Amino acid sequence: MPDDLLARMAPDPEETLSTARQPLLAYATDRATLAVLSDALASALGAGAEFRLGDMAEARAGLQRLHAPLAALIVDVSGAADPFAALEELATYVDPAVRVCVIGDVADMDFYRQVTRRLGASEYLCKPLSRDQVARGFLPAITGGGDVPARSGRVVTVTGVRGGAGASTIAVNLAVQLSERARHHVLLFDADLHAGTTGLMLSAPDGGGLRAALEHPDRVDNIFAERSAPALGDRLRLLAAEEALDSPVSIPPGSARHLTTLLCNRYNLVVIDLPGRTDPLTQELRGTAHLRVLVMDPTLAALRDMLRHLALPAAPLQASRPVVVLNRAGMPGALTRRQVEDGLGIAIDVAIPWLPRQLHGAATLGEPMARRRGPFQAAVATLADQIVPRPRLPARSWFGLRRGGRA
Repeated sequence: MPDDLLARMAPDPEETLSTARQPLLAYATDRATLAVLSDALASALGAGAEFRLGDMAEARAGLQRLHAPLAALIVDVSGAADPFAALEELATYVDPAVRVCVIGDVADMDFYRQVTRRLGASEYLCKPLSRDQVARGFLPAITGGGDVPARSGRVVTVTGVRGGAGASTIAVNLAVQLSERARHHVLLFDADLHAGTTGLMLSAPDGGGLRAALEHPDRVDNIFAERSAPALGDRLRLLAAEEALDSPVSIPPGSARHLTTLLCNRYNLVVIDLPGRTDPLTQELRGTAHLRVLVMDPTLAALRDMLRHLALPAAPLQASRPVVVLNRAGMPGALTRRQVEDGLGIAIDVAIPWLPRQLHGAATLGEPMARRRGPFQAAVATLADQIVPRPRLPARSWFGLRRGGRA
């Protein structure tokens, strides 16, 4: 296979998305992936973006019928017998200025290099996809706007839109799921310094250094930040405090941002149990988020407040809209999922079932429910996939194809 078969598909690095062109034509082989693409990209690219169900053959046919010039193209090579040959054939129908992004079902670095380096595609993502992954991976490539600033870790805030919605329970279990089952290095950060409950839920004492880290940012380095967070396992640490109720914490501006930057240098994910208040600390931490998770219960008041939280401006590093979690779904006498979705005007991303007896017992014992298989753990795993999608293992027959195609 000759090198750079799709070289003419890669636009000049200085070229940006042209308003004279149709901004995007996207194909996906399954409806779930198509919905994620539309949700992540449609609002950013405008009404001209099109999202169609189809494989490589249908993408080629669609390009042949296309009359308006195209700025960007997304194609799905999942299930193709020879994805490299399919992309080579696609090149004959694609304008040289079009930015091409590729979706597939092969989680392999060699395959990624073949698609992006040798074939000239702007980006490749492996299924299953999340909105955040698409917005961070494809949107800069499509618009020519450059990548989101790179860090070794990402900040995920978990916020209850009303007190008592269960956000702390979800933050704790999400951190456990990501660290113990998905095997990421995770720091759980309880941003309620006076009344936080994450330590109680994990039967863990606070490390005693959070207040000092926030009040004296000039004294904080990577070692201090790590020693302030006791280990709860080989991949999970907790950064929390339990300050006296009559002892206000004086936090200088920029302190929280400095701390999260240091934490992102050490951990894959920093999960922040972030109160829904509007005090300076909460606002500054919200501004560090790469992804926001908003938690509501099925009540009319929570529905109203979810709409208010969704209307808040995105953080500078936040690439997609917040993940919406409906907690206590199926609670007797409460709103149904359909009623909540009708009220919000968007789909619920994750619904966590109403399991009062099991959750009460887990909280009393300090044993997170995510450690037990069942409907609650399955729902938390779905939420974890919204943050870091689990790659599908490649079929064995692909290995020979990839090895045979190496440079």
